[in-house]
Amino acid sequence: ELSFPDQLQVGLSVDRLGTRSIVYALAIFREGSGGALDLAATGRFVHVYVDAQTRRPVAIPGEIHAAVSRLVRAD
Repeated sequence: ELSFPDQLQVGLSVDRLGTRSIVYALAIFREGSGGALDLAATGRFVHVYVDAQTRRPVAIPGEIHAAVSRLVRAD
């Protein structure tokens, strides 16, 4: 359970980096006593890149793909 004024930290990684979509994983931690981090929640979401006019999926722009590739989680 989280409540104000808990201090939180959010971790972000990439579960999957495709050609048109990215699956992100999130973890929310509450700062506990002595600086320990307690896991409070996990989640994930899919970001699909689409053309603004046609609303159809398109390739992830190269500069974004390169930047996000540093966040891919190694299993």
